[in-house]
Amino acid sequence: RSNTAQPTSGSVLDPTTGEPIPGLDLVALGALQAEGIDPKYKQNTSHPITGTLKAQYFFSPDLVGYVTFDRAYRVGAANLNIQGSLPNDFAELDSESARSAEIGLKGNFMEQRGRFAVAIFDQIYSNYQQDIQNIPVYDPFAGRAANINTFVANAKEAEILGVESEVNYLILDNWDVGVSLTYNDAKFNDFKNNPCQGSITLTAAHPYNVCDLSNKSLPLAPKWAGVITSNFSLPAFDGADWYFNALINFRSDQVDKVTRNTLGGYGTTDLFTGLRAADKGPWDVSLWVKNVFDKRAVTRIFNSTTTNPDLQALFPGETFSMVSTNLPRQIGATGTYRF
Repeated sequence: RSNTAQPTSGSVLDPTTGEPIPGLDLVALGALQAEGIDPKYKQNTSHPITGTLKAQYFFSPDLVGYVTFDRAYRVGAANLNIQGSLPNDFAELDSESARSAEIGLKGNFMEQRGRFAVAIFDQIYSNYQQDIQNIPVYDPFAGRAANINTFVANAKEAEILGVESEVNYLILDNWDVGVSLTYNDAKFNDFKNNPCQGSITLTAAHPYNVCDLSNKSLPLAPKWAGVITSNFSLPAFDGADWYFNALINFRSDQVDKVTRNTLGGYGTTDLFTGLRAADKGPWDVSLWVKNVFDKRAVTRIFNSTTTNPDLQALFPGETFSMVSTNLPRQIGATGTYRF
């Protein structure tokens, strides 16, 4: 049972002073609801049944197979709308449910110096809750298109089908390595009403544009991702060990959330070295370099002035894109003591 409240007030600011203009109250003018949301969406009650059913079988002491079925649930609610321009079609967010199945094997090998796991999984979401960002909508109070920063919309169905695997091996008593690899086919099975940046002029009768994303990839979901680890240590002096660890991450291309442009895949390498108390003692001092080769990649693209009416007003005649990137090379030191 959810109860949603968003008490709202709003004023028009004088552009020269930045102060509210007396008498121009947006609630009194009917541009905003005093409740912030339609009262009929303030309460939501549901009775979901969720749970897990799992069976496993030991083929031998070093090999086990399993199968798992799950059902999960996420509550819906009113879409909180601070800007006051969210179209009525998205005023309420429906509850999301998911059903999934996984089958896998886990085991040891080479006299238990090695360990592996492999799994195939399929997860189907109904009323998938997808956050939407930087979309132009028609603002009835302003009488023009306005950019709405963020809200959530339901895709009728989304699915993630994939395989994940992991192998770890103890090469020496003081050196272990690990490799994991995942393949994901994540897509919208049915998302015909996806609000987007379209070419049709927005009006009160047509307050937003839609793009059919059915059978298209989910945003920010690379098909391939992997991790390689290496952990090596040697006795340094009485009561302390020296260690050198490496971590390599990589991911393939993915689709941007707003523009649906392709974001290139990339990989990073992190290195760690230091001294720590032997036998998992209480202290650890390390030097580290993250993103050793300073690999830079765009991880998000937002809007350009050609599609965002608010930015068009601020920067007339200019065209640029706002992006987020991964972190650059970082060098640092960390000390830890556990009492």
